[in-house]
Amino acid sequence: INFSGVPNKNVFELKYILKLHASNTTTIWICSKKEVLEELINSCHYLQKLSLAGLHASKPYFEPSILLSSKSLKVLDLNGCKGLSLDSIKTVVLNCLELNEVNFDNTKLNTETIDYLCTNLTTKIEKLSLFRLKVTDENIKVLVQNCKKIIELDLGSTTVTEISKQFLHCLQLCYFP
Repeated sequence: INFSGVPNKNVFELKYILKLHASNTTTIWICSKKEVLEELINSCHYLQKLSLAGLHASKPYFEPSILLSSKSLKVLDLNGCKGLSLDSIKTVVLNCLELNEVNFDNTKLNTETIDYLCTNLTTKIEKLSLFRLKVTDENIKVLVQNCKKIIELDLGSTTVTEISKQFLHCLQLCYFP
């Protein structure tokens, strides 16, 4: 499911678009008002993939949409989400233990939140994007020590240095910015 905000001015004057993936090849688009979106979210309990890209964490449906599927959620896309705090990241980390792919691109997480994330992220993570975050070499060291299954790590436009290469080498990662 992909919950992405729609520009305020659209032909139908609808507030949200909901993208449902019925299978790997089928995509269904539903346009709805906020109330319908919230009702739909509240009925989704076993999602495996969820994208909240570009949304604001203060929205009333943001946290419940993650928690309702926390036991089954494998892929979470938070690319460009605004308002993510340490508490909202703790909600993800403490409840979504089956995650194997997470995208935190351009979320503007603060240092304390990045430290917590790198220290406590589930060990099942295989793909992780920290693009445009203020990630340090120490964060990468801790992350790699805890998450040994990482096969894809995006550190583009981060503050990591050549020092991180030694930590990443042990994971046999192919890409380094």
